[in-house]
Amino acid sequence: MSKIMDITPSTEILHATARTGYDWTQAVFEVVDNSIDAIRSKSDTTTNKKGYFVHIHAVQGDRKRPESLRIIDNGAGIKKDFLETGAIFSMGRSETRTASAADDYTGAFGMGLKAAAQTLGQSLKVLTTTTDSDALIGAHVNFKEILTNNKWEAKFLDINDITDADRDLFRKMAGSSSGTIIVIDGINDCVPTTSAIYTTLQKKIAHFYRHILNPDSKLGYTLPIEIRTGSRDPAPVANTNDPLCTAFHRTQVFIGGK
Repeated sequence: MSKIMDITPSTEILHATARTGYDWTQAVFEVVDNSIDAIRSKSDTTTNKKGYFVHIHAVQGDRKRPESLRIIDNGAGIKKDFLETGAIFSMGRSETRTASAADDYTGAFGMGLKAAAQTLGQSLKVLTTTTDSDALIGAHVNFKEILTNNKWEAKFLDINDITDADRDLFRKMAGSSSGTIIVIDGINDCVPTTSAIYTTLQKKIAHFYRHILNPDSKLGYTLPIEIRTGSRDPAPVANTNDPLCTAFHRTQVFIGGK
C-alpha cells in the first residue's frame, strides 16, 4: 500500500512572503483597500451615506520611529463565522475568491493582508465587529512565533477574550458601531519615522485615492469618506486632486508661465 506523505508547506515560506517586493506605502495601501471595500459594502447596504472614514495612526516608539501601526475604519466589519476559521491568516485562502468565484481578482490568492503585514511588522491583530463595540471579536497572529515554533497557529479572540484595553482602543478610534482595526506591531526597519510616514502618506493618498475622495470624479468610485493620517482627530487628506492627473506631482512651468 502506498504511503501518504504530509506536504504541508514549511513555515519557512514566511521568509519568501516577507520579500514580495512591497514597499511600506504599498503595504499600507493594501490594508486601506480592504477598509475602503468594507465601507463601500456598508454604504451599499444601509441608508447612511456619510461619516465614513479610514484612519492611519502610527504609535511612536523610540528614535522617532513607530512601534505600532493601526489602520482603522468604520465599515461593515468582518463576520465571526469567517474570522474564526483562520482563513484571514491562512496562506492561499481568500474570501475574495470564495465570494467572487473568479481567480482574476486582486485578492483571489489570499496573500494581500498577510504579505502587507509582514512587510510592515512582526505581528498582526484584527479587532472587528459587524454590529457594535459590545460584540467586538478579534484574531491575532505572530509571524516570528510561527517561525520559532514551526507551527501554523493563530488565535481567535471571542467576545470574552477581548481585553479592556482593546475594547477601549476600538471605541476611541473606530467608534461604537461596526468597523475594523488592523494593528501591526514589531515594526520593521523599512518603515520610516512617524513624521515621514504622515508626510508621505498625505501626498500619496491624495493622488492614489483621488477617484474615491474627489466628488467631481466621473468614474463612479467616489465614496463619502475621509482618509486621515495622524493623531486621534487629524485633518482629512485633501480630496481635491484632479481625477485626470496621472502623477501626484503637478506640472511645473519653467518657460511660458506668468
